[in-house]
Amino acid sequence: EFYSKVVDYYLKECGIYPSARLMEILEKYSNQMNHTYEILENIQEGMNEDDNEKNKGGYFCSYPVFRGIYQTSVRMMDRTDVPVYLMLCTLVDKDGKQIQSESEMNKYSRQLKECIGESIRHSDVYAKYGKIQFLILLTGISRENCELVQNRINYQFRKKQPRASVKYHVNSVICELGEKLL
Repeated sequence: EFYSKVVDYYLKECGIYPSARLMEILEKYSNQMNHTYEILENIQEGMNEDDNEKNKGGYFCSYPVFRGIYQTSVRMMDRTDVPVYLMLCTLVDKDGKQIQSESEMNKYSRQLKECIGESIRHSDVYAKYGKIQFLILLTGISRENCELVQNRINYQFRKKQPRASVKYHVNSVICELGEKLL
């Protein structure tokens, strides 16, 4: 729990990403968690999300969790034909340049996080990647529909922040999978 808080702090506040060694330590200690003996139904119940209004949009998680979900998605693509796209959203000023003010970065980043969560499906996953970037994993969507997602995010964001905008980059997860097979 402490580790997760520290990683979130470094990612959100400092824009520092965990090293490979730090990720190894997380995996090592998370694998050592001891749970009491339990039946499957109780374990499953404990893993379910709470049914409340906060869970209506996309699933927001820390970068290490996002990375695990991404890796799982790549593996699942070996057995399914479900398309998966990775979208990178980068905050920029209204002229398309990097935002310089720390307070504006923080403000716009909070607003963009909200807009992404409202604009993506309940089954999509997103995470903050540094101070001004977010990653979104879009599952079961076409390349053309990725543009619709961008438009929804832009529409929500412009309502909140007309003095900033968002740049997008989208890759198919299949591209990475195809490169590994070569």
